[in-house]
Amino acid sequence: SIKVQRSADGVNWITVKTYTPENYPQMIRYNTCCVYDYVSYSAYADYYYRAYVTFYAKNSRGTGYMYQYSETIYIPPFS
Repeated sequence: SIKVQRSADGVNWITVKTYTPENYPQMIRYNTCCVYDYVSYSAYADYYYRAYVTFYAKNSRGTGYMYQYSETIYIPPFS
């Protein structure tokens, strides 16, 4: 899954959008080692944003998860 998070101060975060395989089946890939893809989100100015991504893999030996935050970006106010 991918959770888009927003913050006014870069410290306190709230999840504003969640992308899951149930709603976005194109997120699931089979028999592949690498995936390069993206999702779109319409952001508001004057906020910080980041993504929290859950990676999931399964094979005959079991299931594994990994969690990763993206880099934080700031959307400046329009002038």
